Amino acid sequence: MSWGKESAAWRSLPQMPHARTLASTCPGPGTGSETSSTRCSFPRKTTARITPTPESFAIGETIPRRLEDRLPARETRTVPRLLLATNNPGKVAELRRLLATTGYELVTPAELGIALDVEESGVTYAENAAAKARAAARAAGCLALADDSGIEVDALGGRPGVHSARYGGAGLDDRARVELLLRELEGVPNGRRTARFRAVVVIAAPDGSVLQTFEGVAEGSIAREPRGTGGFGYDPIFVVRGLGKTMAELTPEEKDAVSHRGQALRAAAAWLRARLEHG
Repeated sequence: MSWGKESAAWRSLPQMPHARTLASTCPGPGTGSETSSTRCSFPRKTTARITPTPESFAIGETIPRRLEDRLPARETRTVPRLLLATNNPGKVAELRRLLATTGYELVTPAELGIALDVEESGVTYAENAAAKARAAARAAGCLALADDSGIEVDALGGRPGVHSARYGGAGLDDRARVELLLRELEGVPNGRRTARFRAVVVIAAPDGSVLQTFEGVAEGSIAREPRGTGGFGYDPIFVVRGLGKTMAELTPEEKDAVSHRGQALRAAAAWLRARLEHG
């Protein structure tokens, strides 16, 4: 085979750095000049920059602009879960609205198939909220948030207070409890019908320990009859101070801005966001 520079064998050599020097200084096969003393100088390290061509990829595959484009996508961060320790539809709706920006996946006991029946035997809102949050956190193995709230009527010595959800007995619904409260206030003048909504929110860790407690209060008075179709519980008879409307007459956004639960949950939401940001 001929190894001259114009030969087919020469033209078939890859045109890489030092290729010509290598061929011209090292005798080729069949020249008769190979001896044991012949020494060829090979570069110790050759770095070749390979540029991908369309033939390097499958048909229809786009040539990547960066190496990262061909690497597997990084695993996405798992969204932490927060259990809302209630199945009350009205309360769940409020909790979801006010905690939507926390970065947590918000779930209810019903969605997880967990049955919770915590006795609210505490003498304060904080005790009842903590009992529900701790039980829920242990059952689900994740952070849990619970609240307890009530309406405090000055003319009734602060009743129903912590017993608001069970006022009049377990057999009464929201409407019946509202009617009972109005009957107890018959004959009480407007100036003495002052009242307030109070809410306490508790967040518990998976081991059942209480992490944080938040409180919110909304001042107002008791109307003489129910007004409005929104909200739940005592909302139709609670007139918000400075607005002249009952909680049930407000839009969800208006209620969230002034309600006792809205105040406590905004503080809780800020704490939850900070917990995620700072680990």
